Amino acid sequence: HRQLSVHELDMTRLEQHPFGYYQPAADAAQVAPSVLELMLLPGLCFDTLGARLGYGMGHIDRLLARAPQAYKIGVIAHELVVQRLPQEATDVSMDALATDQRVIVAQS
Repeated sequence: HRQLSVHELDMTRLEQHPFGYYQPAADAAQVAPSVLELMLLPGLCFDTLGARLGYGMGHIDRLLARAPQAYKIGVIAHELVVQRLPQEATDVSMDALATDQRVIVAQS
């Protein structure tokens, strides 16, 4: 399994990801996930409990497992927040969601 990594951000050295967004250059210094305090995370869909639907490969969940102390915010269009998604034991839930209409603190 591939593992996602976190890199220092240098706005003068960005590269385009295949999905079209810009990210730190691959050779930028890595940051240990254990020191992260806040993470903004994408998803295809989220539910009001903070469950995240991704692409089904588990890359983000494995990264989140290495950063249990980080406050996790899912970023998504309001229309893509649903009442309930199925969740597996390895799925990591968000603490809150940020949509184009409001911030939703995940219900526990």
